[in-house]
Amino acid sequence: MDNINKIVFLTIALSALLLSCSRPGCTDSNCSNYDQKATEDDGSCQCEDSVINYIVPTTYDFSNVNTAGQELRLAMLSEMVTYLKRGDAGFKLSSDTLKAMFDHQVGEGCFNDAVLNESAKQIKNKTYSLVVDQYVAYLDSAAVHSGDTVMGVLGTAGLVLSNDGEKSYLCDANGFEYTQMFEKGLFGAFIFNQIANNYLTEEKIGNAVDNQTVVDGNGTNMEHHWDEAFGYFGVPTDFPSNTSSLKGIGKYANKRDALLGCNALIMGAFIKGRASISNNAYSERDSQVVIITNEIERVLVATAIHYLNAAKSNIADDALRNHELSEAVAFTHAAAFNPTGKISLDRASQITALLGDNLYEVSILTIEACKNELSSLYNLDDVKDEL
Repeated sequence: MDNINKIVFLTIALSALLLSCSRPGCTDSNCSNYDQKATEDDGSCQCEDSVINYIVPTTYDFSNVNTAGQELRLAMLSEMVTYLKRGDAGFKLSSDTLKAMFDHQVGEGCFNDAVLNESAKQIKNKTYSLVVDQYVAYLDSAAVHSGDTVMGVLGTAGLVLSNDGEKSYLCDANGFEYTQMFEKGLFGAFIFNQIANNYLTEEKIGNAVDNQTVVDGNGTNMEHHWDEAFGYFGVPTDFPSNTSSLKGIGKYANKRDALLGCNALIMGAFIKGRASISNNAYSERDSQVVIITNEIERVLVATAIHYLNAAKSNIADDALRNHELSEAVAFTHAAAFNPTGKISLDRASQITALLGDNLYEVSILTIEACKNELSSLYNLDDVKDEL
């Protein structure tokens, strides 16, 4: 075979080989990342909803939704808080019980609910790692100072009674209430952290390959991760028309809705984002992530402002003021878990430091300073006094 014939033969052979090989990519010409050379659709198409015209339901009504793990962990937190609050009534708390609830192992009998005891889920391993020790310290200190006859006052940990004697809260020596610092702090370090820094991240929902294969009971991996983020919001699938059985962040979103209009925004974004995933509309999915994380952050800050207002009203009552300021501080730090948000944990600490280190020594001026800093940063000046 002469050289010319060899070249022709090789060219034909190579062409046949190329034609026989599939090229993965987006094969939908209506999508922004359409690849005209692709011969096999790999699920990576990024199509706007206006182009593909998919239907967005009015409720979180999708097949294969599984939020069981999230519901179990929220139930665990609820039981922990119920137990911690017994310390507010003078009960001697067990540090071992509290830590067993936090770092739950299968078969431990630390919960009242048998389903929780038999679950392999826990809260500790879902909590932001850099602050886990801080929350364990809350539990240890609450147990140490619970059940004592010593009353909490400036410089002494213990039960702090309201002026009318109707309420009491277990506080540390600087007036910070253990239950609120633990629970509302975990709204950020645990719940919001899982939503914003885990399930709605590029790692969990950014790979189109994870949206190709349906796993029975879970949907695709991408759909399931989105569902897990929704599960942590703590609302029913027909929220906000149904406001029963609200938990965690969802409960406080509902409380702020009259002034913020947050219920429809957050729920609508969860629904539209899930629908966009099911229709490979990834740019729309990403825009819904921004709405969810920013609105949850705003809810948490608005709730901090709400409690700052309450503390101003109760400035002369050590128990009520400490209780409300503890919530304000915890909610402010909880807001810092949005990776693209307005505040970091350091910034949250700087803002709450305006109150000082001791809740017995705050003033109307220091509370106002903290409130104004938050309201200005989040454009809430028009509603800050109503929250």
